[in-house]
Parts: sequence; structure tokens; C-alpha cells
Amino acid sequence: MIKILNTQGISGPVLCCDVCDERIDDFGLGAAVFSRSNAENSLTPVFIVHKGGCHDAAERKIRAAGLRSGWEELKHHFVYLLHNGGVSPESFVESSVSADRIGRIR
Repeated sequence: MIKILNTQGISGPVLCCDVCDERIDDFGLGAAVFSRSNAENSLTPVFIVHKGGCHDAAERKIRAAGLRSGWEELKHHFVYLLHNGGVSPESFVESSVSADRIGRIR
């Protein structure tokens, strides 16, 4: 889940785990877990979770509904999301330069 963190006078978006509600501050340690579907043009929800126990819990929830689960590392998931949203590598670099001026919210 995307949330806004307010700290030291700065507000910015952060990701929180859909299972434990704790912040995921390293996308390499997170996963996007979803149900697999063969239906054309189907849309399925995505659980944003920590790898490990939270990941396992999300997969159990999907399988309990009689569905097959799939997952990808969070850092790759967001690259695909930006691409599918029409964000070019050039525009991402421009946005990154602006974000670097503000600094990372810790």
C-alpha cells in the first residue's frame, strides 16, 4: 500500500506491506504477489509485501481462494509499472534528479 510519511517537515510517498503494515524501505527485500490468470484482459489485485513470512502469508491467501499465485521482486515490479504507465527512461531520470534535490525520506 502506498502511504505518505511526514517527517522533519517533509512529506513523501512510501510503501507499506499489505500483510504487516510496516514500511518496505528496500525494494530488493519486497515482493509483488498476485494471482495468475489465463483470462484475456483480466485484472487482479497485487499484494505488496516483505519477502519471507509476509510473502508466504499473501500466497496462502491467494491459494485459499483456489487461485494460483505468482510473484516478482518489487524493484522489478515498479520498473514494469512505470513502463506500462508511459514513463520513459528519460523522464524517469529527470524526475529522479528533482527527487534527489529533496532527499530520501528515512
